[in-house]
Amino acid sequence: MSLKTVEQIIHSVEKEDFLLPDFQRGYVWKSGQVEKYFKSLYKKYPTGSLIMWSAPKQYIKKEFNLNNESNLILDGQQRVTTLYLTLTGKRPHWILSNNEVPKLYFDLETEEFKIIKKYDKIKHRQMLCIREIYNNDVDTIIESSHDPDLFSLYPDKIIRLKEILNYKYYISIVDEPDVREVVDMFNSLNSEGTRLSETDLAMAIMVITWPSAKSEIARLVDKYKAIDFEFDKEFIVRCLNIIACEKAKYTELKNTSSSKLEQALKNLEKALDYISGIWRQIAFVANTSLFSSTHSFMLAAYYLVKNNNKFQTERQRNQCIFYTLVAMLWGRYSGATEATLEKDVRIIRERNSFDQIIKEIAQQRGNRIYPTLDDIKEKGLTTTISKIIKLSILANQPHDWFDPSLPLVSKVGLNTYSIETHHVFSRKLLSRIIPTNIGTSVATLSNQVGNIAYITSLTNKSISDAGPSLYLPEVSEEELNKQYIPTDKNLWSPDFESYSKFIVSRNKLIQDGVTKFLSSFYPDFAAETETDNSSTFLKIQNFEYKIRKIISKIYLKTDFTLKKFFSEQIYDKVILRINLLKKKNPSNDFDINNIEFLVKNLEMTDYLRIITSDHNWPFFSKVFMDPKTFRERFSKINDLRNRLAHHNDLDLILLKDGEVSFLWFDAIFDKFNNSKEILNIQITAKDNNFNNEILKTLLSSKYTDLKKELIALDDKISFPLQVNQLAFAFSPAQWGMSSKDIAPIIFSITLDNTNSEKQIVFAIEFTGVFKTQYRETFFNDLKTLPEFSDISFFEFEPSKSWKNNWIIKKTYSIDNFSEKIPQDYIELNTLIYDIGKIIRRYSTLKHFNSEISFF
Repeated sequence: MSLKTVEQIIHSVEKEDFLLPDFQRGYVWKSGQVEKYFKSLYKKYPTGSLIMWSAPKQYIKKEFNLNNESNLILDGQQRVTTLYLTLTGKRPHWILSNNEVPKLYFDLETEEFKIIKKYDKIKHRQMLCIREIYNNDVDTIIESSHDPDLFSLYPDKIIRLKEILNYKYYISIVDEPDVREVVDMFNSLNSEGTRLSETDLAMAIMVITWPSAKSEIARLVDKYKAIDFEFDKEFIVRCLNIIACEKAKYTELKNTSSSKLEQALKNLEKALDYISGIWRQIAFVANTSLFSSTHSFMLAAYYLVKNNNKFQTERQRNQCIFYTLVAMLWGRYSGATEATLEKDVRIIRERNSFDQIIKEIAQQRGNRIYPTLDDIKEKGLTTTISKIIKLSILANQPHDWFDPSLPLVSKVGLNTYSIETHHVFSRKLLSRIIPTNIGTSVATLSNQVGNIAYITSLTNKSISDAGPSLYLPEVSEEELNKQYIPTDKNLWSPDFESYSKFIVSRNKLIQDGVTKFLSSFYPDFAAETETDNSSTFLKIQNFEYKIRKIISKIYLKTDFTLKKFFSEQIYDKVILRINLLKKKNPSNDFDINNIEFLVKNLEMTDYLRIITSDHNWPFFSKVFMDPKTFRERFSKINDLRNRLAHHNDLDLILLKDGEVSFLWFDAIFDKFNNSKEILNIQITAKDNNFNNEILKTLLSSKYTDLKKELIALDDKISFPLQVNQLAFAFSPAQWGMSSKDIAPIIFSITLDNTNSEKQIVFAIEFTGVFKTQYRETFFNDLKTLPEFSDISFFEFEPSKSWKNNWIIKKTYSIDNFSEKIPQDYIELNTLIYDIGKIIRRYSTLKHFNSEISFF
């Protein structure tokens, strides 16, 4: 171990005594880290030690001076690089970029460090550039400054600043000839800091026997970047491993010879040359920005290398293209990437065909490998489906709308003119025509894939914010068809109804166009063939959908916050997931207060934890009853789901257990869906001499849910009952509304025995429903319902309980009670939902709470 000052360390770098091993990462420190580091040096805080490797000469690049005792930096590269860059203004030998070296300044007044890109003598008059302390004494620094009078006020601070050059580091030297041991040591040293990534570690292993690996990989990255195919370092290294070891995982890389790796690189380059050319020519993939992931190209390259870098038939070529497109479209490698790659490499290695992989992609989607309308509806410009849509449009070889001589795609290289995204209905137009209560932002509506076309920048500027009815008539029908633009001119009008119909019509044209584009590569793919796995997958999807619905509905019956209902851990996790989605899709709306939206972003195990939590189970127990059985059945389905998600084979026992669990849950779901949302029962007595025969008739009703609710009261009250009113309150949440839009609709059965005309009254009471101007329109709409065709049975009257309340009621005499009540009770429940549909037209708010009021 030795001691070196900062100044001596800088000299060691200049003399090439300190170098970097190939497995070291590049320089990654940000401005804030540099500023914080120099502040620590200024205040003489400990900043660690340096560890060097006295490496054998074969690990030191030939361009460096091998006569000296050169050491490779194992621990301290960021610090050493920062010192050299900041104090000398030059780059050390291991940094090859020509970017300008940023300048670090010291504030003589505040004693803070700051990197300043644009120095201003007036604005930064008290700032001293750190480079000045290197090779200059204090007097020279003061005299040569732009303001000597000011700088002369701070000699002590300048002296202290120069002391940074005398800051000492302990330097340990590692004398280990085996580079594998050194790499392990490096990762151990960086266990708390910046560890080597899997790719960096793989590259370090390659460099052991193939010293030029790093530069060769960089060469390929630069080569394909120049033609807009962004095959980065991670892509190239993984491809080399797949080709040389025939495995996606790096487990065999350390035993692979340099000659095999070098041959793999030659073969990979040929394969990527072929891919970048053929995919541009046949699939109109002009650049990899049209792919959300390049993982499928790894398999394509491996397949080509296995087959002497050529396809034997046109079918093989098109099948491979089809695979790369659908693997990207449906996120084949979006989760458990390495495991899925490993499996797919094995399939290609053993079967030399993409058939099995394509079938598995289809099975993951229930054998619907082509997009449905739901896959297209309301999807934004940054989604994967938008990339496939663009490719399918380019495959139609469209031309510019206003200058048909300009093709939008070139098969031989880059266009010399710019192609831009065009909004058929511009944002400015949409901002004028969008209804105020639509609940969706202008940006979201304008960026829907159904509103996007592609034209030259010059044409885009000339159209500007004009409506489609003004400029689309100038475009030929042939060019409109190539971009799936509906040719019905009624859909081009500058109003929101036309926009909505335009989007619906165009989404259908897009669906047909994308299907035609994809199927052109693999027309013999039997997408409609059902398999046991696809059927199971659909059942799991249906199961998750229904579980989410129940969780959402039960939440609305609680008074819990979302964080309490989910648990803090689950809530924070789902919010983090949504924030990541926001970054990927900034144009989309993400409502983190919407329970249904949040539940969609939960994981399967989250459902179980939410339902069975101590504070939630009392609510869910009415649905799922036995917690032990629920856990067992849920776990069986989750096991089944995990097997499918990781593409593992399903054994017969697992399938049978899953089938039994599906049947158990189906019974639960049926019961839950058929039950009415009876939230409360209100019982009041008006006459102590009331006849209980009426209650007994209710108990014998065929309406089982009502019967169950009444029986549940049996242990709380004694017979004979003195009851004359049962009130059932229905939450506005049933219609996705807010209690601010409309207070809960109260449905009551009033059994009145206090007057001479014994009556039964079915009443629906609206508490402060609408603003006055909407009420008459609402009543007129109600009269259109079949149940209101005979208006003589109903009357509208102001409620006496609350101001502006209204009651719709139907009255029967007591003599007709036994035969009439069950049927009319059911009819009026149906009626409530019909009324709810009408109420929706008058809703102005998006969110609701579950507070219930009673009259």
